[in-house]
Amino acid sequence: MNKDEREQEILLELSGELSARRKRRLERILARSEEGRAFRDETKRLTDLSRAALADEGPAPSVVVRIMDEARKDSHTKPAPITFLPRPVYAVAATLVLGFSLWLVIQRPPPSGTEVAEHEPKTLVEIPAWDDDIDSQLEALDELLLAMDTDTMTIFDASEELDIESLARELLLLEEEEI
Repeated sequence: MNKDEREQEILLELSGELSARRKRRLERILARSEEGRAFRDETKRLTDLSRAALADEGPAPSVVVRIMDEARKDSHTKPAPITFLPRPVYAVAATLVLGFSLWLVIQRPPPSGTEVAEHEPKTLVEIPAWDDDIDSQLEALDELLLAMDTDTMTIFDASEELDIESLARELLLLEEEEI
């Protein structure tokens, strides 16, 4: 843990925001660090004094004036300006780079010594046309279906309950008909 992290942990401990696990860890670190213990003691002393002063009467008017003066001094210093170009400028630049790259690829002549091969189409294989008459096949299928003897088929009524013996008899009858 570096010095800044240690000081942050000490401030969290003094404000009561440090968990028990992190508090035990901080205690182990402070047991080895004289500088850390000195910072905690000084910070605790100042915190106790400021809390006592605020509890009695609040900050003195002279202190408030000095704090406001310091805040005004800091507000006059300006950070270094950071300038960003608008997004469309970046988009236009990217488009130009991409377009120029594509133009170079398209305009580049083939390497010297290479010839473009001529392609001769091979003879086409003739695929025979569909010559079966589908209507005649459908008619033949209809005739087969009509020729079937529907009298030999047993139709079961869904409401009819079948026991195992009657079901077995029906299956035997069907097998004999197929043979």
